Amino acid sequence: MGDMLQGWVQSLRTPDQYMRVGLYVQGARIHEASANIYRGDLERAGIGDGCHGFSIPLTADLVRLATLNGGQVEIRVLSGASTQLLGKHHLSDTRTSGDADGKPMPGWLSPLQRRLYGGAQVLAALLSRSGDLAPPPRAPGTSAAQQRLFSRTDYLDPEVQLPELMFGYAEYIRYRDRLDEQFDTAGHPDDIAHFYKRYLSAYAAMRGGLRVPLTRPVIDWLNEPVVIGGQRNSLSRAAWFFLPDVQPIRNSMNFNAQDWYVWAVYWWSVNQAEAIHCEDCLVPASYIDLLRSVPPERQGMTYAPSEFMLRQYAETPEIADLNLTQEDARRDLTCALLLLAVPRPDFLRYIPRPALEAALTPNGHGPSPLAQFCTQMGLPASNLDRSGYARALRQQGFDLDTMRFLTFTSEGHRAECATLPPLPKADTVDVQVIGPFAKASGLGQATRLSASALVSAGVAINTVDFGLDNPAPEGFSRAAVVSDYTRAKVNLFHLNAEAIPLAAAYQPDVFTGAYNIGYFYWELDSPGACHYLGMDMLDEIWVSTEFGVSIFQPHVDVPVTNVGMSFEALPDIPAGEARAFLQKTANIGRDVFTFMVTFDSFSFVQRKNPLGVLKAFAKAFPQGGDDDVRLVIKTQNRTRVADPTQIAIWEQVDEALAADSRIVLIDETLQYTDLLKLKKGADAYISLHKSEGWGFGMIEAMNLGVPVLATAYSGNMDFCTPETCWLVDYELKELGPQDYIFVRPGQKWAEPDADHAARQMRAMKDDPAECAKRAVAARHKVQTEFSEAAIGQRYATRIHQILADIDQRRCAS
Repeated sequence: MGDMLQGWVQSLRTPDQYMRVGLYVQGARIHEASANIYRGDLERAGIGDGCHGFSIPLTADLVRLATLNGGQVEIRVLSGASTQLLGKHHLSDTRTSGDADGKPMPGWLSPLQRRLYGGAQVLAALLSRSGDLAPPPRAPGTSAAQQRLFSRTDYLDPEVQLPELMFGYAEYIRYRDRLDEQFDTAGHPDDIAHFYKRYLSAYAAMRGGLRVPLTRPVIDWLNEPVVIGGQRNSLSRAAWFFLPDVQPIRNSMNFNAQDWYVWAVYWWSVNQAEAIHCEDCLVPASYIDLLRSVPPERQGMTYAPSEFMLRQYAETPEIADLNLTQEDARRDLTCALLLLAVPRPDFLRYIPRPALEAALTPNGHGPSPLAQFCTQMGLPASNLDRSGYARALRQQGFDLDTMRFLTFTSEGHRAECATLPPLPKADTVDVQVIGPFAKASGLGQATRLSASALVSAGVAINTVDFGLDNPAPEGFSRAAVVSDYTRAKVNLFHLNAEAIPLAAAYQPDVFTGAYNIGYFYWELDSPGACHYLGMDMLDEIWVSTEFGVSIFQPHVDVPVTNVGMSFEALPDIPAGEARAFLQKTANIGRDVFTFMVTFDSFSFVQRKNPLGVLKAFAKAFPQGGDDDVRLVIKTQNRTRVADPTQIAIWEQVDEALAADSRIVLIDETLQYTDLLKLKKGADAYISLHKSEGWGFGMIEAMNLGVPVLATAYSGNMDFCTPETCWLVDYELKELGPQDYIFVRPGQKWAEPDADHAARQMRAMKDDPAECAKRAVAARHKVQTEFSEAAIGQRYATRIHQILADIDQRRCAS
């Protein structure tokens, strides 16, 4: 969920054929999507090749249309002229609030009016937006950060370049999605084609409509015809990637049969290329010409229908009653397709230009045929003219005059950022904080805390929510007020290194003219392979600990600054209330000593190491000897974890739970204040982690006055000392490829000593006075050294240095 409606569907009759689904409100289809996205859980379950998922982006337009019509949407499987209900959802549960502009759909609409409702409503909304015809967006190329998306720099081997058809962003995804073992693009050139099939079918398809980066050479290569000797026609390399997956076209393949060839070109251009969000760049000009061509028997007609129009006519029951021997009917078909083209501008390329211009040209002093058609259908946009239609399309990233998408850089590369206009030339704010403000996660919490610390130190900031590819839930945290992007002297990207390329590829260009800082958390002793592209886009890296400095500084030529991190301001939580909440939530008694472990399952169960805690607990308190002790494991998102390694670990946790009734598991996303109550109600907090970039759980427990036991390794050692914490010995251990994300050979993390941990747990329970002493010392340390005021001052000191340097350089120039 979140900003997507996701699901899967597979045909029982033709299991290897990908289906299409439609999103409906009150019987009107307002969006379509292909069920062709790869999902590992489907493949593991034996559901074909796993490429049967779908993802419908909940855009502002779709949410608005749903809201206008009560919020209830249906997802239906599309099969020819029929549909089958797959599921229902109420969008107002997630995204909608207040009144939406527009009109709800009347109950008396005809089938054709319902089919056109979505396109007409989107068109009306686009026309209502103020401003003249927008100028073409600035094509990136001046942004050094965005240029790096398309470079051939091999960060792991600076002596060479990437293979000819590989580029920065593609290589970054190869590492980020753990595809480097599957596709050795440097050692085996054939793997490049296999990688791009995966890049398009799995990665591009799941981007929710965002345009993934592709370089000009890669686009040309994918569009090259694959010629088969003796066959009159050919398909592009990209089309061949997908054609074997489509049983009806594959089984009837005949490149010398023109009808079959038009069918195959239509399948690729209208269905498959759009399904991978590449209809803007992977439909060759020859395909457009073919689909726009008018069959010989219809040439010379006014509003003569093209091959594309005739196939749309055959596939759309709502317009099948039109008699195409009549000019009025052909005109209405053209107008109907112009409305359907508002969310699908590529349709316009396949409509003959004379018919398209005739539909947009006023008849004498009267309105255009398209405007008259809208009035006849009882749809908005009755005052529509060509300039208004062109303005609406430009907002959709399409230029009517050139019939081209505005998704290309000045060098001919393709990327989402190319569609975005330059930032307004408004007053420049000192600092812009960009990060997952709305996410209920450690990274979201850190982003909010950094913004608050800067404000408390008197730094003027602008805050922008950016949570792309962050699966953490929303709505459970005290999210800050956020704004749109603006120009800034300093951008603070509160995103881990692997997310910086996403910011460059899918957001407006904020990099140019700014000093760009990435605030990173990382747990291994050196960066991952997918981190280098993002690190190369920045002027400085911030970290919260000296451990973070040791990770990144040896690998970059920019400053790595330890600015620290704070903690959330605490509400007043009486100890008795907290203990009662813990007893109720965990179903434990009043007089038991309770150890607590908390972590997000998305933060990797291998690293958080609950198995180590269970082992130490069993050693410290054998069953039958200590009935007055409990272990509470609090997590969230466990059921959303699909990684086999993590699932296997959770199965071992389940076995321990079943064997020892003193252990309690809570898998639930709580409101932040409830999570604090749960922690404060515990007698001790445990983190037998293998590595931490910071350690929110530990410092939060310390601030609550709860004694902490922790592995004596990594980021938490900035605030964990023998006086403030019960430290646990460890040995460094080299990781295997599946032990964590982005693992490179030779990387290490800690293996806590279970025997020592057991002795420390036993000591905590047996020595309440020492527990109280260390808890007091810990609380004093974090409140004096890591308070918002203290951290804000550290931030402000560095920011003022940067701003002074910027001003000095401007004066010198």
